[in-house]
Amino acid sequence: MIIGFNVEKESLGYLKERAETLKLPNFFDSISRLKDHFVSSDICRKIGGRILINLWRIVRKLEQLRIYTLTNVSEKILEKPFPEIDSKQLNYWIND
Repeated sequence: MIIGFNVEKESLGYLKERAETLKLPNFFDSISRLKDHFVSSDICRKIGGRILINLWRIVRKLEQLRIYTLTNVSEKILEKPFPEIDSKQLNYWIND
């Protein structure tokens, strides 16, 4: 099961980039539960046999908000601020 906020556009793209950085060949094939490999440009179809839960889509369906960014959804639903961390800071933490 893969759960994330905006899985199709952000979470899986991040996993793909990390796998490439770590030189993990065929990363999506390795986490897929199906033996048949899909040829598709849709990144979600490349992970066969896994349940993908996209919290962004769920929130869009259940909540009426003006903006559906992770920061805004967190503040409105959880009533707590969600820190915005830029890629430079993430890279610093990963490489440190």
